[in-house]
Formats: sequence, C-alpha cells, structure tokens
Amino acid sequence: MGARVLCIGECMAEICASGAGDYRLGFGGDTLNTALYLARLLGPGHVGYVTRVGDDLYSAGMRRAWKAEGIDCALVETVAGATIGLYAIETDARGERSFIYWRGAAPAPWRRRRWSTFRVSRLRFSLTKVALG
Repeated sequence: MGARVLCIGECMAEICASGAGDYRLGFGGDTLNTALYLARLLGPGHVGYVTRVGDDLYSAGMRRAWKAEGIDCALVETVAGATIGLYAIETDARGERSFIYWRGAAPAPWRRRRWSTFRVSRLRFSLTKVALG
C-alpha cells in the first residue's frame, strides 16, 4: 500500500430524498467524505480507507465506488455475513437536516470490538510533519 493519507472510519449506505417522494441511494459518512475529497485533490492511490464492510451487494458496490474514486482499499476488510449500516437524511422546510440510523449489523471495528482486534498490526506509521492552526 502506497497511500500517504489513511482515513479510518465507517461508511454507510445513505438514503436521501431527491424529489417528490423519490429517494436516491448513495454512500456516505464523515470519514468517507474526507477520503473522497482528499483522493480527488491528491490523485489516485494517495488516500487509503481503513474499515470493515460486509459481503453483501451494497458493500461490494461501495468498494467499487471507492476504487473508481482512486481510494486504496488494501486495508478494507470483508466480514462474512455482515451488512453495512444504513442511514436516512430528511430535510425540513428550514433546511435543517435530521438523520435516522440503522447500524445493528454493521461490521465496522468500533461497533462491537475494540480496535486492538482490528488488524492494526498491518499498518506502519511514519509521522514526518504535523501543522496545527
């Protein structure tokens, strides 16, 4: 893996209203959004994503979408029998968003287990510079 930046988190399927009673399905989450924007900025292969996904069709679609965006998926683990989390976004008349989550079977490592059980030993860290503010 040659990624310079690793984003660690959970990505979920996202249901969002797109019109009069119509909804669209996408993928989202704070850490994924960060990985996507960084991959678009830095180019293919510079950003990796660390997470767990299931072996369902939506998890497979997620991986394909990440790879198409140039995200390195070498540290994405597949958990047999698991499915990804799901959330819905509703926007009220004032533009305020609210979220409803369904995450019971999500395989992300922090959902049920401590990080120590995730294959952190596969990571090699090299911190060369940190700039704050």
